[in-house]
Amino acid sequence: MSVNSFVSICPKCGEDKCLNNMSTRPVYHSQECWSCGWFESDQEDYEGEGYLTEEERLQFEQSMTESGEQ
Repeated sequence: MSVNSFVSICPKCGEDKCLNNMSTRPVYHSQECWSCGWFESDQEDYEGEGYLTEEERLQFEQSMTESGEQ
């Protein structure tokens, strides 16, 4: 994970579990919430928003809690 990232409140679910990526990190999401799975991207050729699958969200949550971000 980039050192230029920070966690904030998710605009969709209100949980303080939304990762804001300030550098590119596949899959190039600008914001990702590991609570509800919402993501947003402003990267060229991949703009928009959506939700991670449950499997992706669980993997993301596990990686975030293992890295001490929670």
